[in-house]
Amino acid sequence: MDADTLIIQPEVKIEDIFREEESRHDFPCTVLVQADPYLVNSGFFSIVNTRWTRNVFLPLWLNIYTEWQRLVVTWLHEPDQKSLVAAITTCALRFVHPTRLETKGDDSMIDFCQQMKPNPKSYRWRNISSIIAKWVSEKKNHPPKEYWIRPKQTTYQAMLKRGGDKYLPYLCFNYVMQELFKKANFDYSFRVSDHDGICFMGFEGTQVNRQHHIPENVASKVPNLNLSYHNRPLGRHAPWEYGSAYSKNVFMLHAHLEKFDECFCIVDPVERKICSTKL
Repeated sequence: MDADTLIIQPEVKIEDIFREEESRHDFPCTVLVQADPYLVNSGFFSIVNTRWTRNVFLPLWLNIYTEWQRLVVTWLHEPDQKSLVAAITTCALRFVHPTRLETKGDDSMIDFCQQMKPNPKSYRWRNISSIIAKWVSEKKNHPPKEYWIRPKQTTYQAMLKRGGDKYLPYLCFNYVMQELFKKANFDYSFRVSDHDGICFMGFEGTQVNRQHHIPENVASKVPNLNLSYHNRPLGRHAPWEYGSAYSKNVFMLHAHLEKFDECFCIVDPVERKICSTKL
């Protein structure tokens, strides 16, 4: 799983945030993830210990991830994250308003996005890839600008051009939610049963996870990141610009500061240089 750095507001209780989110729905939130019109980021997720999460959701996620390892689908990248997306997509197709699906009773619809056994050479994969590419082309400048996360996430067209088929699990998930289930305004939350539901947080109330983002007021108080000893590009640690659709009440920042060495927290530049030369 991700080994990201999480920076939280210590005076805020996560339980209060979850209760606030649950009050927006007429079903319990037993799987909580960050609302995002592009992907489901595994840098944050919270799962309540219920019979369904223990016996259905977690085994499903693990089985998908394990199957990908067996098939060696390393070309997909981010397998932990995309397998989470695949598990949520599968749950939506299995539990959400099955009467809306034209192929009601057809089990193949549950793997509409071809995420169980991804094979870019198969007819089914090429078919869904073509469907998504056509959908992305028709959506044009979608999502609207208020949902953009500059500089990386803008339109689905730009996303598909940048990532190709390795982004298909993300784009197909959005297709399922927007086109099959007619979810509006990227509110993808859905009921699984009277006792369980999957909730997406971040557009209203508290935004629980602002990923790969260091606000200007924070960046101005920390040492220059580019002076630190590191082994990855630092672009994702720039102050990313979130659109107006996202809640400004942020609980957690989520960044990959583990890519930096142990000298990162030393403020004095001379001491940091001495520290870095010892590595």
